[in-house]
Amino acid sequence: MYETNTGRVDAAWYWHCSWGRTFFSTRDAIERRAALKQVLALRQSAFYKWGLDEAGRSSRDAVLNDASDGRVEELRQIIDLNCPAAPE
Repeated sequence: MYETNTGRVDAAWYWHCSWGRTFFSTRDAIERRAALKQVLALRQSAFYKWGLDEAGRSSRDAVLNDASDGRVEELRQIIDLNCPAAPE
């Protein structure tokens, strides 16, 4: 049996990964800003609401705040280590 909202949590994480990969792969400044906006919207997602405990939300908030301020190293590590490779 799956927990309640498992599908929503998984879908939200896939969505976050997709935008994260877009953010790191594009060279276009407008597209990059749009992707970052979507990455930062993680706080409104099912993954954030139901997939993380308080400590996880606090940790993810720090990464998102850093990314918002232009420090994206930790975000890149999270995306690279935890997200599926983009389909070819």
